[in-house]
Amino acid sequence: MIVIDASALAKFILREENWGKVYEILSTEVVSVDHVVKEVVNTIWKHYSVYKTCSLDVAIKRFQLLKKIIDEELVRLEN
Repeated sequence: MIVIDASALAKFILREENWGKVYEILSTEVVSVDHVVKEVVNTIWKHYSVYKTCSLDVAIKRFQLLKKIIDEELVRLEN
């Protein structure tokens, strides 16, 4: 089992440098605390609203990807 933090998950969602390494990790049993969702959503929001590095459509697609990762339990959340 691998524990993933918000910065690693955000790296994957935002396709930042070395995001492929996180992709490999997601194919194994991965767990995180439930707060990771709030942190990654906040990062997506910042890239759209504050940094203006993506459009609203891209931000929504990133949110949907995060939701899919959680819904399909690629990352299992713990309280």
